[in-house]
Amino acid sequence: SFLERFYQASHPQKEPTHFSDFFTKNYREKGMAIAIALLLWFLQVYGSKVIYKSFSIPVEYAELPDPLVVSEIEPKEVEVTFSGPRRSFYFMDKKKVKLYIKTWQITEGVRTKKLAASDFTLPKNLVVENMEPNRIRLHIEKKEEEPKEEEK
Repeated sequence: SFLERFYQASHPQKEPTHFSDFFTKNYREKGMAIAIALLLWFLQVYGSKVIYKSFSIPVEYAELPDPLVVSEIEPKEVEVTFSGPRRSFYFMDKKKVKLYIKTWQITEGVRTKKLAASDFTLPKNLVVENMEPNRIRLHIEKKEEEPKEEEK
């Protein structure tokens, strides 16, 4: 009897579990685990599909050597199509996508610049697929100096 009591105290018999116990015990932890698994699946699996999105990007340019200025840009915006994993577009800030024309060694007159993917600043994992139009026309003129007022 002494050994039986010792054995029962050290190794108590487990009560048979019911199927409903699976849902009622630790239900908060199980719910959180399912929610985290769904979120990770959504971001990793569903978000990995390659998609295409188009944006209208304004044209920006580097400062010109003195005394030149850009009087006109045609067109002012370019329609650009990007491809990449769906998750790259989830938190993408459109303001960070820029089209930057290099104008360091440009001269006066009407100049046409062909656009390249390297002219764009964009988030990683995105690729420039298409741009319409693919050329920019810049009207470069000499800056007119303002006449100085004579002091009295």
